[in-house]
Amino acid sequence: MEFQLNEYHRDLTTEELINDLIRVSQMLHKSYISRSEYEVNGEYSATPFLCRFGSWINTLSAAGLETQRTKTDFTRISDHSLIEDMKRVSKILRKESISTKDYSENGKYKVQTILSRFGSWNDALNIAELQPTGYKEITDIDLFEEIEKCG
Repeated sequence: MEFQLNEYHRDLTTEELINDLIRVSQMLHKSYISRSEYEVNGEYSATPFLCRFGSWINTLSAAGLETQRTKTDFTRISDHSLIEDMKRVSKILRKESISTKDYSENGKYKVQTILSRFGSWNDALNIAELQPTGYKEITDIDLFEEIEKCG
């Protein structure tokens, strides 16, 4: 086994640092890059940036990138993972459609996560290429009309 020191990047120019950070931003299609995301995808460690700019936020600002995370930056579960898990539950249950109860009992994630991400259960089923449930979404107008009939 050969021991080899990592290259020390003390003499990097500001332009080289910024260009690599922007490259990572473009590669990931993100306007906010966390320090850990950079270290996984960048050419250098975060240390030269911190020495040059004082903080990671200052680094992002110098590169013209966002300095605050957006809601999607906090999304830990991808849409793809949610949909694939719905398909998995459908396959396990051997059903063309699954209810929220079916998913609650067999799925990896919370039904509320799916509802907040896709708007409605039937919209999520549609994206997962599953059949809609037999339940119809009832509008406020439908409810008021039903109240008038009973009144």
